[in-house]
Amino acid sequence: MRSRINYILAISIIILNILTLSANIYIIKKGFSPLEGGFNFSIMLMISNTFIIPAVATFFKNLSYKFIILLLNILGMFIAVLGIFLAFMMITIQC
Repeated sequence: MRSRINYILAISIIILNILTLSANIYIIKKGFSPLEGGFNFSIMLMISNTFIIPAVATFFKNLSYKFIILLLNILGMFIAVLGIFLAFMMITIQC
């Protein structure tokens, strides 16, 4: 059961991080100034993208049943959803 939840979390983290990575590239390409919060959001999105490592590690047989990977995937899911929210805020709300 733990392995199934871990795989579901890992796949959703990978999908959300692909969206976050594309938003991060958009923010960097647009060149938002630090006063607009562009680089601050970019750093937060990069932190969100680091949780793709335990998500990919889930697909190795010897790591898929580890409890620490499950905890990292739960934390990564929370951070990825927060990252998508921040990316949406940064792209759509213009100050």
